[in-house]
Amino acid sequence: MRKRNKAYKPRTIRIPMTGFRDMLALHMYSSLVGIESAGDLDSFDSLANIINMIGLAMADDPRLAHQFRLVQGGASAMNDIGRLLEAGLTVQERHTAPVRVAIGAIDSVLPMMDVSKIYLAEKTAVALLRAQRAQTTGDCINA
Repeated sequence: MRKRNKAYKPRTIRIPMTGFRDMLALHMYSSLVGIESAGDLDSFDSLANIINMIGLAMADDPRLAHQFRLVQGGASAMNDIGRLLEAGLTVQERHTAPVRVAIGAIDSVLPMMDVSKIYLAEKTAVALLRAQRAQTTGDCINA
């Protein structure tokens, strides 16, 4: 028997996106409907959190550079939508069009992404949000 010359390289575990992709897509699309039909701020917060989380997970992947730019455009549109909702104005279809494109881009890249990378992006997004809240309120306690 010949000796193997190839060095052993441990690899990270890749978890397939079985039901997670469907759940995330349903959550994104239903949140968008909540924003469009009722101007619901909870739906807005939910969709904004998903877009930020997936955007963080996509940021350093060169395979997803085009989709990342689409998601950034959707995040920018979400900022405008947030200002409209806080002012009590109705959201028009022209406001949500870039968000629909971003959701489609996210839906298309989810099968190529690793769940562990999305998990780490979620933890980063939560930490950034807590730091931002502490900075604006002047509190040093965790939210």
